[in-house]
Amino acid sequence: MHTKHHDTGSLVTVDLLLADCFEGGEFQTLERGGELRSWAFERGDANVFVSHKYHCVAPLQSGQRQVLIAELWEGPERTCAHRCVDPGAVPCPHTLSKSQREAMQLRRVMR
Repeated sequence: MHTKHHDTGSLVTVDLLLADCFEGGEFQTLERGGELRSWAFERGDANVFVSHKYHCVAPLQSGQRQVLIAELWEGPERTCAHRCVDPGAVPCPHTLSKSQREAMQLRRVMR
């Protein structure tokens, strides 16, 4: 099952394929008429698209898909390590060090 989504808040998304030793996992965009279009995406290739475009990745059949994803945002520099919906309202409690600690704890639990 595909989970179509768009990248809320950012203007442009860049996906860089780091490894292509997998089957399936095609990058897809939702087109007019509701059909999904698959895009050729080989190691070293980058997909650059407007972030409000609905997209998804088809299920992997085998291997591991490794992608570096960068989002370009408009507005003031942010110091938090997540997507703030309203970064100016109050100081954000999600610092980079807090996010790194939470990620380490999650890795320990998943082992």
